[in-house]
Amino acid sequence: MKKRMLAVMFMLSAAAVSTGCFAGNVKAAGQEGIANIEEIAGAEAADTADSENWEWAVLENGTVSVTQYKGEAAQVQIPSALDGKAVTSIGNRAFYRNTAVTSVIIPDGVTAIGNYAFSGCSGLNDIKIPDSVADIGEGAFSFCESLAGIMLPDHAASIGDEAFIHSGLKEIRLPAGLVQLGKQVFRECRSLAAVETAPDNTAYASENGVLFNKAKTELIQYPMRREGTSYEVPAGVQDITE
Repeated sequence: MKKRMLAVMFMLSAAAVSTGCFAGNVKAAGQEGIANIEEIAGAEAADTADSENWEWAVLENGTVSVTQYKGEAAQVQIPSALDGKAVTSIGNRAFYRNTAVTSVIIPDGVTAIGNYAFSGCSGLNDIKIPDSVADIGEGAFSFCESLAGIMLPDHAASIGDEAFIHSGLKEIRLPAGLVQLGKQVFRECRSLAAVETAPDNTAYASENGVLFNKAKTELIQYPMRREGTSYEVPAGVQDITE
């Protein structure tokens, strides 16, 4: 009888311990699940909040072009994807006359910056353009008075008309891959002291900060702030771009 009572008591004790461990495990698992749900919800909320700052259009190839930034931040990092689709271009006038923005990071994978995309961004003083960008549109950085410098990617192939007109550029280096430079790209850049080109560029050349075509038969740009009070046009120049 005594042995039977001891056995019953042992079974009850073991059941209590087992139940307690099970409850503890359920509680721990429940807390972890809640934490994960909160993290996911927080991430989704952040994504939603970020996407609310943008308007975009889906292109024929299934990627996205950013058409407007609606936020008020001074420092802006353009997302690499919106609605699960890769961002491959900055659309026309996407940041047009946004005077609040001071710096912009464009994500890798963007291949084109549209016409007047950053035109009138008077406070913009820093922009990072990835190597993937090949085309910079007409007036893209026009009237960016605070933009003193910009690093163009090596693979940039074309720059549109008046892309930097009335900008604050002090100097600029045209990359090796550039083959198409629009009209009056640097007009009224009153701080511009030099335009340089990559030595292996096949379309353009520079000499003492002055820009020519590769054959040096056309003078394309004489910087407004270039040092010196006189300039002798090199022999062989047949045309001076207006």
